[in-house]
Amino acid sequence: RDVLTRDGIEKIGHNLKFDLSVLLAHGIEIRGPFFDTMLAHSLIDPDQRHSMNYLSETYLHYTPVPITSLIGTEKDDLFSQATMADVAAQDARKVADYAAEDADVTWQLAAKMRPELKEQTYVFESIESPLLPVLTKMENFGVKIDVQALREYGIELEKKAKELEKRIQDNAG
Repeated sequence: RDVLTRDGIEKIGHNLKFDLSVLLAHGIEIRGPFFDTMLAHSLIDPDQRHSMNYLSETYLHYTPVPITSLIGTEKDDLFSQATMADVAAQDARKVADYAAEDADVTWQLAAKMRPELKEQTYVFESIESPLLPVLTKMENFGVKIDVQALREYGIELEKKAKELEKRIQDNAG
C-alpha cells in the first residue's frame, strides 16, 4: 500500500484505469506518476488495436497466456465464467504465473514504447497520464451536473445551429 499510494514512484501497467478503479473500490488511492502501455500506444499508433496481447505480439514477438484460458469466456455461458478469485481458490499458482507474466510483459512494453512517444511525451506525461485517477474517480463516484444550466445551454446551441443553418441556406441560394 505504501508504494502504491506514494507520490514519485512510477506505476506501470496496461489499462491502468481498470486497476486504479479496483484498488479505489478497496479504499486504496494510487498516486503517480503513471505509465499506461495501452494509453501510450493509443498516442503512438491510434489506428491500431491496443490490447496487451496484440502489443506483446507486435513489440515483443511473444504471445502471453490469454486470461480466457483461466476464467473462460462470457460467450460460453454468462453465469459459468469464473473470476480470478475462483481460479485462485482452485489453483493459486496459475493466478500467480498469469500475474507475473502480465507484469513482465507490461514492463517490457513500457521500455519499448518510451522512445516511440517522441512528440507525444508532453501530452502523455502532462495531460493523459495525470487524468487517469481523475477519470477513475469520476467513473466510481460520478459527477454533479447542473441540469438546468445544461438545458439552457442546449437551447442556446439549438438557436445557434438554426441561425447557422439559415445562413448556409441563404448563402447557397
